[in-house]
Amino acid sequence: MKDLHGPRYSSYLLDCASHSCRIRSSLKRGTMIESRTHNSCLVLGWLVIFSCARPVTCNRLHLITTTSALSSASSANVIAPAYLIALEDMREKYPHLFDNNTITVTPVDVGLYTESCTPGFEGPSIDEFVRAYALATVRRSTEQIVILNAEDDSLVISCGTRSTALGGRYPTMMTVISGTISDAGMSLVALLDHVMWRSITFIYDQNSGSIDAGRIQGHAMSLLKALQERSSDIDLSIVRMDSTVGKKSQTYYMALQRAANHSRIILCETLHRPLRELMASAYDLGMTVGNEYVFIYVYLFQIPSEPPPEWHENDQLDEKVKAVFRHTLVIRTAEPKWEKSDGIMERIVRRGSDMFNRTYQAQYKFNEFAVGCYGSVELLISTLNNTYLAGGSAKLKSPADFLRDLKNRTFNLTFESYAFLPDGTRAPNIILQRFDASSARFQEVAVFALNTPSILGNLSPEQIWPTQLPPDRPHCGIHGERCTATPLSVGTIAICASLTAVITISSSILCLR
Repeated sequence: MKDLHGPRYSSYLLDCASHSCRIRSSLKRGTMIESRTHNSCLVLGWLVIFSCARPVTCNRLHLITTTSALSSASSANVIAPAYLIALEDMREKYPHLFDNNTITVTPVDVGLYTESCTPGFEGPSIDEFVRAYALATVRRSTEQIVILNAEDDSLVISCGTRSTALGGRYPTMMTVISGTISDAGMSLVALLDHVMWRSITFIYDQNSGSIDAGRIQGHAMSLLKALQERSSDIDLSIVRMDSTVGKKSQTYYMALQRAANHSRIILCETLHRPLRELMASAYDLGMTVGNEYVFIYVYLFQIPSEPPPEWHENDQLDEKVKAVFRHTLVIRTAEPKWEKSDGIMERIVRRGSDMFNRTYQAQYKFNEFAVGCYGSVELLISTLNNTYLAGGSAKLKSPADFLRDLKNRTFNLTFESYAFLPDGTRAPNIILQRFDASSARFQEVAVFALNTPSILGNLSPEQIWPTQLPPDRPHCGIHGERCTATPLSVGTIAICASLTAVITISSSILCLR
């Protein structure tokens, strides 16, 4: 192996992370110094390597696309074709960048076997990645092996859900996804503040028997963190249940009854199917009678196995779920305009079917991770074409230069617009939805302006709730314990008045005697 102590190289890493897994791999002096996995599933991202050493400026770019595994919504059979289709489209749109080898590409797809997402098999997948990555960099380097680590000037562009703050890499890390679970937690607290709900119950479905247990746990921890940071003025109760263990109906009934004993505002963290069953159980318990309960559901990204909240599935639960959805608010990232992406997503899904011998299914087109990865390629290539690689006087000296060009700008891309904040991070786009009775669908009622002092602005209670907004707790408490006595009925008042009159008359007669 050649000497690894030469000049450093500027580099990009575009990381496409998944619900269930995350890895960071670096080569330093020929060894991998860091790797992180979650829920035993490995998914790698994008590497973009400049083929000249710092501090010399250059305008050639080498991309190494990396993906792995076959079992999740952001594994190789989804993301690899998304990158390929995006690169094909960018090559057609900017032929001068590719025809002159200004941009070259090496795909690295690893862990393409069934066991790659099971405990004990992360090591072979990581080793496979390190070997493939090192080979790709050797092929593109004329003098030395390219070294990537946290100390070098590398840029991470994520089309997954990892918060840039958690990565600790800014200003060399950014995300193109329009919101994280942390943003959703901030939005939840902002909603509670706006309507002055001071208590909430959190039903956390552990889903221990599901492959998505890690994702649900991650969501739950982020939401809990947002609520617990306000423990001084928001009274939180956590109700844990497990929809994969025991008798489901009993599990749901007990969780709902415990939740109702603390607050009328109930936050539910679970998957689509258990959510429908939980809502049907709430109907059975009479929680839709009157206007007492509010259910809140947080939903971030649409993937084939996890659609948005839907009541109509042609089963015996439909009407019950529909009734409870009338008492439900949804916090989520803005809904994708699937009609705009249909043609490209069709190509991505069919390419993936051909590449990985996968049966074509139209539902695979509804995958926000594939959309995000396509958008990350388009953002990078179009921006570099307009600035550093266009033959002008500006040359890209470091990846941080790229981030500086994003600040306070909006980019109109194929699927959606990407708006960036003054710090170079993408502005979150979290919305509030309520169920519309006429269309029988959840519809947007507000956007959470998380980067402003007044997050929900002048949003009125009538816009949030079709009738009078329920209090988080009744005036007399959950069980009437806050009132000194039970209010008297009209009949009781009449009887008491009659008795008082009789006693008064009797007393008068005695006095006359």
